[in-house]
Amino acid sequence: MFTCAVMDDKNNKILQHASVCECCPHALKELENPGSGNGKSRRLYKEYCPFLGNFNIITSLTTKERFFRNSYSLLSVKSSLKGEETYEINDGRALVNENKYMIVNQGQNYESLIESDNEVESYCISFGEEFARDVMNSMILPDELLLEGSIPHSTQPIIFFEKTYNRSPEVTQLLHEIYDVFSDGITPAILEEKLHQLMEMLIQNHRALNAEIDKIPARKLSVKTELFRRLSIAKDYMDTCYNRNLSLSELASTACLSRHHFLRLFRGTFGITPVKYLMNIRLEKSRQLLGKSDMSITEIALETGFENPGHFSKAFKSYYGISPKQAR
Repeated sequence: MFTCAVMDDKNNKILQHASVCECCPHALKELENPGSGNGKSRRLYKEYCPFLGNFNIITSLTTKERFFRNSYSLLSVKSSLKGEETYEINDGRALVNENKYMIVNQGQNYESLIESDNEVESYCISFGEEFARDVMNSMILPDELLLEGSIPHSTQPIIFFEKTYNRSPEVTQLLHEIYDVFSDGITPAILEEKLHQLMEMLIQNHRALNAEIDKIPARKLSVKTELFRRLSIAKDYMDTCYNRNLSLSELASTACLSRHHFLRLFRGTFGITPVKYLMNIRLEKSRQLLGKSDMSITEIALETGFENPGHFSKAFKSYYGISPKQAR
């Protein structure tokens, strides 16, 4: 099942797909997805067009299996209400679920995969250029400029770090509130207010990354930023491929860094070594499976990347203070 709403931010109203297509045939096309998948779910395909500068788009897709190839993105929050979706972008891989969201910048190409025994509900909020820029201006410009209306004109899109972000309780609540308004008969004024709140939170979370970026021992900000981007790619790769036998060489290669350089920067920036970070992910995933699946302890150990049940049980007890059997 696929649902979508397009919001005209300037005129504070909701447009249907057809309305957008009739106004600008090159802006949005509703197409059958060229990738594989079950059912007849549909998605929006977008080619760049200035017409969409004022529009925010909310989409939801429920399916067990779907592959989106060579997709073009607006500035978007990729999230999930249920289950997991894997994204490939910038030669990296990232996993989105109920606990993590990803930001994809305008004009970026990406691919995504849903492959699950249970239904996954993918959830995406895309922001128009002018909408995002207006929120940013209100946060960084002095009140004098905002009051006088002499805001410098800019055609540059807002750029975020394309990485996964932990969903704070505030972001999670807001995402669900937007979805509820979107699903229960849209009230434009309420929806607009919540979209403004969400964009402000996203910008605040993005700016909070400066504390981690400052830990990188490089003189130039451009170098610090690039190194942080590479480290984030490797970190997202571990979040996605935690059940594989990942070596330090493979992780360093993902970040396009030498092994020692990667190890030193990762530990200095995130306060934990890559191996320890990977182990923590495996243990957290295993506890989730212990609580909600009927898999045996041996199956869970192998599913989460441990070599054998003995190693898993020892690591689990050291981390949580109880055995896997006691955690069930």
